[in-house]
Amino acid sequence: MIINHEHSEFRWGSFEEALTMVPCAEQRHVLRRVKVEFVEREPVRQLFITAADV
Repeated sequence: MIINHEHSEFRWGSFEEALTMVPCAEQRHVLRRVKVEFVEREPVRQLFITAADV
């Protein structure tokens, strides 16, 4: 994967790891909300993509 000039490296990690890596409380808050809304929560039916949609 190629990243742009603003980044020196990247890696995949867990949410828990990410929480220890970001410097600002606001960033930790966003990560926690993303986990709740997109990982732990049952998806909203209207957001499902079916074969008919593509």
